Amino acid sequence: MRINKTYIIEDPIVQPINKKYPNLNKNIELLVHRGTILREAQQQLTYDNLNFDFKEFVYVNENPVTDNEHDVIGILMKVRQVTRFERKDKLGFGYRKEVILINTMLQTITINLWDDLALNEGQLLKENRIQNSIVAFCNLKMSIYHGFPQLQSTFTTGMLQNPKCNKLFSNIKQIFLA
Repeated sequence: MRINKTYIIEDPIVQPINKKYPNLNKNIELLVHRGTILREAQQQLTYDNLNFDFKEFVYVNENPVTDNEHDVIGILMKVRQVTRFERKDKLGFGYRKEVILINTMLQTITINLWDDLALNEGQLLKENRIQNSIVAFCNLKMSIYHGFPQLQSTFTTGMLQNPKCNKLFSNIKQIFLA
């Protein structure tokens, strides 16, 4: 398999997830067996073909249900320094980085990136910070942090910076990148 390619998986086994292991889907997982065929798709998926459920910042802030996942998109406003902390379970150190986005209605939202996401993608955002850079986060989890509801990264969180697409981000591009 290669990065940025789309693959078709034929005849996998679909089963409930094993909760001992991290999974991208909350309910099911795909298992590959001897009869499974994996082949590269002729037509590649673009971001315009994907089904994101981007939420308005107001909705996320006013509906702090902690078991929901959220997709948000906005303009990169600020990237704070990474902080290192000792884990409560005494299993070493963890890392946290705050990213602040602003939307077209001039509302802001804070996202906490944890561990590898804080070190890798968070640092990439800090180093490549471009004025009015569009950033999308997928699969963020709402949780209570220091008594306040905030969006947090998980092991399934994805980040897109200045994604190449047409329809999905045209409104934001027109307002901020004109």
